[in-house]
Amino acid sequence: MIAIACKGPVHWTVYVPVTVESRISVLVLKHPVPRDAHLTIEDLNVETRKVTGLATAFLTSPGDLQGRVVRQPLPIGTTLTIDMFNPDLVIHHDQDVTLVATGTGIEVRAAGRALSDAPGGARLKVVNLSSMKVVEGVVEGPGLVRVMQ
Repeated sequence: MIAIACKGPVHWTVYVPVTVESRISVLVLKHPVPRDAHLTIEDLNVETRKVTGLATAFLTSPGDLQGRVVRQPLPIGTTLTIDMFNPDLVIHHDQDVTLVATGTGIEVRAAGRALSDAPGGARLKVVNLSSMKVVEGVVEGPGLVRVMQ
């Protein structure tokens, strides 16, 4: 709703319902895809669509798909939005990983085992295989966890 008002000698206000629409380029599926699929440009069409509301959730570039997997099966013709994807897991439960801790002028590495699945940038608990203590760090990449001090 928007308000239209007159502040003249006779004050009045009228509330008018409005719909915000935009035409944007969006990514649309060429074919159905299963859960956990990694999409590529071959899976997509770029189409101009009229959308209502704010268009911030729509994926508009194939680069938006990097590091993401499909959350649930999607049918042909689906206009892709960010909530249809999960971050791609780079570490899996019970995977052997390298723990890295750094200090002033020193870096220490140790073998560890992941206690859960995790995408890049996520916090993860890991068992240090030397001390058998559970430590927490941030996933920096496949098989690499940086321990905070």
